[in-house]
Amino acid sequence: MSLLRFIKVTPALWLTIVVWLLVTGGLMYFLYQQRLSDNEREFTEQATAAYNELREKISINETVLEGFASMLRLAGDSPTIRQYTAEMRRAYPHIYSVGFQTYVPASEKTAFEMQQRRQGTTDFRIKDFSYEGQRQFHDVAALSGYYPTVFADSGNPDVQKVLGLDQFAVPFLKQALLDSIKTGEARATSPFTLAEGGRGYVLYKAREAIPDFDIDSGKPYHSHAVSILIKTDVLLGFASRYFPNATLQLTYRDIDNESAGDAIKPAATKSHFLNTGSLAFSRSLDDSGQPFTFHIEMPNGLSVWDVALAAALITLMIAVGWYGLRHMYKRHRQRLSNESAFQVLEQERETLEQRVIERTRELNEKTSEIQRLATRLVDLQEDDYRHIARELHDEFGQTITAIGINNKLISNRAGNKTDVTKLTSDTQALVDDLHTSIHSLIGRLRPEAIDTFGLKASIEQCIARFKPDQSGIQVNLNIQDEVDHLPDNHTITIYRAVQELVNNAIKHGNPEAIEITISLEAGVTRIRVADNGSGISNDTAGSGFGLSGLKERIVALRGEMMITNTGQQGCTVTLNLPHPTDFARQVANAN
Repeated sequence: MSLLRFIKVTPALWLTIVVWLLVTGGLMYFLYQQRLSDNEREFTEQATAAYNELREKISINETVLEGFASMLRLAGDSPTIRQYTAEMRRAYPHIYSVGFQTYVPASEKTAFEMQQRRQGTTDFRIKDFSYEGQRQFHDVAALSGYYPTVFADSGNPDVQKVLGLDQFAVPFLKQALLDSIKTGEARATSPFTLAEGGRGYVLYKAREAIPDFDIDSGKPYHSHAVSILIKTDVLLGFASRYFPNATLQLTYRDIDNESAGDAIKPAATKSHFLNTGSLAFSRSLDDSGQPFTFHIEMPNGLSVWDVALAAALITLMIAVGWYGLRHMYKRHRQRLSNESAFQVLEQERETLEQRVIERTRELNEKTSEIQRLATRLVDLQEDDYRHIARELHDEFGQTITAIGINNKLISNRAGNKTDVTKLTSDTQALVDDLHTSIHSLIGRLRPEAIDTFGLKASIEQCIARFKPDQSGIQVNLNIQDEVDHLPDNHTITIYRAVQELVNNAIKHGNPEAIEITISLEAGVTRIRVADNGSGISNDTAGSGFGLSGLKERIVALRGEMMITNTGQQGCTVTLNLPHPTDFARQVANAN
């Protein structure tokens, strides 16, 4: 069978292919989801690290303000202050400039400007600015009070131009500064575009809280504030090193998520072989009055290496599947070959079994025929014995009796003739001996007691002829009365068996006791002859017409003979003769 045909006609293979496809697809889907999950986990970890660093920088802003305010209280406007602000700007590059503002009522405006000029700011004036192509400063409008910058330090010399700039003249600066004055806490302005480029915001911190501060009242409040200008582009730069391929942005939450700075976009977006969307991270940075939200967005997907790895795994799975298919095909061919060989062996086995059955049947038929012939032979032999015994009894018995009678008549008529009397006496002795011998021979050929009195009595007479009392042998007979009803061929066989076994025991074993048991048991007649003599030797067991002839008789009746020879402790012979069908039925009905 070809591989293609094997695939077509093997339903289990289709199931295997479906399972393989499901396993392969499941594995690819698992790896795909695992990769996306790893990307998301790495993104979250890096985003959290960037957020923490950004939060730390924002928290530092208020710390810098607190330190600057303390330095002002201690040193005033001195080189020490500028040294401190320079160190802060170098340590924290997102801080563009540091400033100090103070409240000036309208009634003290001119005197305050003169004072600042005398302290070194020669062209100091409280001013405002506007954009006309570029930033233009001009005198501030008449108001109830002003909050000008009186100190500014930055790496850019142009920052000195903001000295005297009224913070209340710019609306988005005014609102944050007023909130800080009333609460005493740091407040950030909304983001705005810097003249130097980029975007930033100002963080104010009033030195003391004045909850009832009202700029329009014209009261001479004693109010001062410190401020720092923060460039959001630089601030975001700290987080961008965690995400070279992501877009980062800060938004100001109080004004519809207005952008606090230009978004940092990747110079070269990481290429994904398969894009699956984007990963986003947003978290609040509302700390120290700086209500910002940090946003990160980065594309997500599978890289070329991921796809190459998936392709390698698919190739490996295909190779494994192909190997499994070839292995199954090879096993299928081997199974077909084995089945073919098994069929041949099965046919040969069936043929052999049939031959064995035929030979067994023939053997059983021959065995049955041999048993039938053996039984017939025994029957004929017993018939001959019976006929000879009858002839001896009828013919020779009468003749011998007649000779004895004639011999007595001769003796009576001879008178006192001594020689005749002696001859007749010798003749009479010979006649008596011949009569005794013939009578004994008739008993051995066919015991008359079997036909007259039955098996049990005939065995008792047989044992009596051995004269055990004179030999000092104790014989115990245990014979059931039901044995007298056995068929004739069983009866004579049992008689001959007991006769032969007792004769062998007395002749060869020299026993002190012999036990004879004949009983009818489940379907068999059991004959057991046991003695405590020296046992029967193998030579004796297989010689003459003794046990061999007995065994032939037993086998002819489908029986069995077992000899247990225990050496000096005696010998036990057990015979089992199965009952004929008719007799077995009679016994069952009788029971």
